[in-house]
Amino acid sequence: MVYIKIFVDYLDAIEPLGDAERGRLFTALLEYARSGEVPQLGGNERFLFPMMKAQLDRDAATSADLSEKRAAAGSKSKQTKQLLAYEANDSNCTQDKEEDKEEDKEKDKDEKRTRARFVPPTLEEVTEYVVQRNSPVDPRKFWEYFNAGDWKDSKGQPVRNWKQKLLTWEKYDAPKKEEKKMTTFYDVAQKMKQEGLV
Repeated sequence: MVYIKIFVDYLDAIEPLGDAERGRLFTALLEYARSGEVPQLGGNERFLFPMMKAQLDRDAATSADLSEKRAAAGSKSKQTKQLLAYEANDSNCTQDKEEDKEEDKEKDKDEKRTRARFVPPTLEEVTEYVVQRNSPVDPRKFWEYFNAGDWKDSKGQPVRNWKQKLLTWEKYDAPKKEEKKMTTFYDVAQKMKQEGLV
């Protein structure tokens, strides 16, 4: 042990001792902590020494136990970190290679799907779909827009699903359809006249 703990409570215990007895007591405690040998005491300090020695033994045991636990944890932690680093490095290399292969396969599949799947619709197909949906989109305007742009969207990406693009156009043409429904007083009067209500 490199040091000893001296508790403030010892002041009450050593109060009846003289200065020489106090000096021999603390010298005996320091010698015991350094060598582990119990010194021969002849004065009143011999009555207090066993109590203080027991405390020193408890402190030394606690300190040794704590040191062992810390050393074991540090060693285990170091080994675990090394093992994890090794496994991570090994698995990363293997995983990276596998991921690269998978990504290449997926890119190839996507390119093949895009090239093989998409066939630009005819104006008749677009018109048929617009009629089927009862859509406000002008099929000729839609078809001419994308046909002139080589079937690429506004961001330059190839169109993969023209029906989906038509739905987007529908969303933006819907307010125009609503505007057409609005009528003036004159239109209402003409309609009432035709129906014979006026």
